Amino acid sequence: MFSQYGKHLASAQRRYLVSENSVKAIGKLRDIKEYVPAATLIVSIIGLTGGSVFAMNHLVKETIDSAISSAIGPLEKKLDQVDHKVDKLESQMSYVLSQMSYVFGYLQIPMKEEPKKE
Repeated sequence: MFSQYGKHLASAQRRYLVSENSVKAIGKLRDIKEYVPAATLIVSIIGLTGGSVFAMNHLVKETIDSAISSAIGPLEKKLDQVDHKVDKLESQMSYVLSQMSYVFGYLQIPMKEEPKKE
């Protein structure tokens, strides 16, 4: 490819004092122009593939999150019910202990006997 441009570039080199390296670079750029449409197509395909991978990744993540939520939802409800029952038992135990201390205090019965030291 470079040979067909050689005549024009050689005259440009003499006329405008363009260096030989610049002449070679211009020739290479013209050769590269032929590959630009193919490179654009490849980049477009990579972009579409990357976008598809991103979309699939997002879809899979959404599906997994939905599955986890549907599996955990009933468990959370059960846990809330158990937590409510524990709170209820705690309040009942607190009431029973307060009543026991009232009864033992009224009857003056020691709740715990301490060993006598001699």
